[in-house]
Amino acid sequence: MTNESITVFEKVKKINKHNLEFWSARELGNILGYSEYRHFLPVIEKAKESCFNSKQPIIEHFEDYLDMVKIGQGAKK
Repeated sequence: MTNESITVFEKVKKINKHNLEFWSARELGNILGYSEYRHFLPVIEKAKESCFNSKQPIIEHFEDYLDMVKIGQGAKK
């Protein structure tokens, strides 16, 4: 794969210890143009609902994960 063919989604893809791919919702929200994460949360909920409606186990596609975010003056919470 050449650098030109790597999509923005491939660039932010992460791989866990089980060699499974995943993406951070915070990063995806930014990439998709949401000004704040809270505005992206309803999109995530709709995606979970679609997963449920198609009889896919939500737990296999979405995992609640709390990552540290930077707040004022370099602090994290």
